[in-house]
Amino acid sequence: MQNELISIGRTAQMLGVSIDTLRRWDIAGRLQSVRSGSRGHRYFKQLDIDLFLQNISALARQWAAALNGVAPTHDVYCQTRDEFQARLEKLQTVLCQKISIDLASLISATAGEIGNNSFDHNLGNWPDITGIFFS
Repeated sequence: MQNELISIGRTAQMLGVSIDTLRRWDIAGRLQSVRSGSRGHRYFKQLDIDLFLQNISALARQWAAALNGVAPTHDVYCQTRDEFQARLEKLQTVLCQKISIDLASLISATAGEIGNNSFDHNLGNWPDITGIFFS
């Protein structure tokens, strides 16, 4: 089940890292946890763990090269311009927390231009699946 919450210890075993590493990754935003209970124990979503274990670049290449159109999972795919815009804004917010605002704006503007062009001109010329891969 993708919405299942996995304990930090079990997640560490699944990923082959220490619990302390998972805590650092959580703080850095690399793999975010869900806090539960009054003591704030960390749990991780099964879907997030699965995505972390995937090679996103390979997944994108596989999707683009597929003979039959199949929409990727919602976590890496924006079917509409509104979904893309919301995810782009989230990206910019996260980037601004980690790097300079100037660099974050440049990266966000570049990604936005590519994404908007994909919707405006269907650069991939995909008649079967609308939207873009954006992770």
